[in-house]
Amino acid sequence: MAIRIKLRGKDGKFHFYEEKNVSAQKMLDMLDLNPINYPELSRREFYEKQIDFIASLFTDKRVTRQAILNGLMAWELDSTLEDIAGQLMGYDPKMTLESESPATMSEPKS
Repeated sequence: MAIRIKLRGKDGKFHFYEEKNVSAQKMLDMLDLNPINYPELSRREFYEKQIDFIASLFTDKRVTRQAILNGLMAWELDSTLEDIAGQLMGYDPKMTLESESPATMSEPKS
């Protein structure tokens, strides 16, 4: 299992980063990363805290707050943060839940 992130580089190409050595402590730290625990932070400051945390998961020094901010489109930020949290919890993004499988989904009712 590993934590993975895909970021666009300055060249416009995607770069993939992977971290295989993530301690259980990082998972516990992530669970505490909740806006309720940081009422003094603005929404922007809390996003920055989350992004700094994600960068801290990687030993590759190219994964920084600025690399994440520049390497994601605005509409990708929230889903990337959620994806990384899921990876920390052990969720395998390659697996499809049976309930999400097209074979088990019914047609919408008219």
